Amino acid sequence: MVIFAHVPPPHHGQSKMVEDDLAILREEYEEGIFHVDARWSETSGEIGASSWKKAFFIFKYVREALLIRWNKGAEVLYYVPGPVKWSAVIRDFVVLLCLRPFFRKTVFHWHAIGQGEWAHGSERVMLRGPRWVVATMSFFSRWVLAKPELSLVVSSSSSSDARAVESGKIEVVLNGISDLAGENCDRPKRSGPMRKLLFFSRGTVDKGLLDALAAVEICAIKHSWLSGEHSLTIAGGVDPDIEGEVIELCARCEKLGVEIERRDFVVGDEKAELFKNHDLLLFPSRWESFGLVIVEAMAFDLPVVAAASDGALGILGLGYPFLFEPKNVVNFSDSIAKITSNSSVSVSEFHGREEFLSKFSISRHREDLLRAVSSPF
Repeated sequence: MVIFAHVPPPHHGQSKMVEDDLAILREEYEEGIFHVDARWSETSGEIGASSWKKAFFIFKYVREALLIRWNKGAEVLYYVPGPVKWSAVIRDFVVLLCLRPFFRKTVFHWHAIGQGEWAHGSERVMLRGPRWVVATMSFFSRWVLAKPELSLVVSSSSSSDARAVESGKIEVVLNGISDLAGENCDRPKRSGPMRKLLFFSRGTVDKGLLDALAAVEICAIKHSWLSGEHSLTIAGGVDPDIEGEVIELCARCEKLGVEIERRDFVVGDEKAELFKNHDLLLFPSRWESFGLVIVEAMAFDLPVVAAASDGALGILGLGYPFLFEPKNVVNFSDSIAKITSNSSVSVSEFHGREEFLSKFSISRHREDLLRAVSSPF
């Protein structure tokens, strides 16, 4: 099997999961697993951005995969389709056009969502551009994505792409992560209001940073937050395209008495401290296949207010009481106010550490991945 996907650095949720899956498959199958590190971005800020430089990498990585196919006899292509962005759609079309004819079987691992659904026509997943260009590209994408032998999806609510491309088999493989909290997770049960809020993600429009700041501002005004008693930590860096808006919103929140702290991307012990030292995670991502940060928060019994994206629904469930409609900042602020003002809220309502251990551990993920990958072969 040739795994054609990026691993860190730069670090983000998808690349980390590919790295973990690569290690699991290599441990199980030893010399039968090969890897093409399709590193399209050199920094976290470049992830998802378009550039001509990335176009030149395509043929380098395709050539590497074909050499493995011919020299090592690898017959299975394991590919991670990108999101519905022009750069990713065109890249995936070229790569799959060049590779799929030479491999006997194809496995798609849908970490990002939307391409399969978009290629077959979707009212919720669209690309901007001249109608004939979009129609032509969706036709070609539909063709190169068609009928993989196996599709792996990260939750049952994130399977629309796998169904759309008529996968021979679809397997749900929940992502698993290392237990950052450790076996002796001693997070105290809360008995009072939750006032220390955390946004932990790359600060972009799609990840909902502007929505989070707007909702916090509404809370401070509408729900009469006491000056100086509430704080918001923004960790993960901010996209330069929205830096000006972020500065303005932060200033307005601070004027209302909400303390704002900004941090760059953190890992390891520093990340663990963030989860330990906050009362509530804000996860307003508008479009998510799997909310890895939600799972990390669950390991610490940290409650979450989340936008009802496919990924959040797949982890928290439709009945979770603190979900809100993506982009709806008023609904978001009401959810924040509901939980921060309720001194009787129990951690057990938040699908916390117990559920993390039962569903999202590395050992559980390993079992599910090996079962899924071996099933059609």
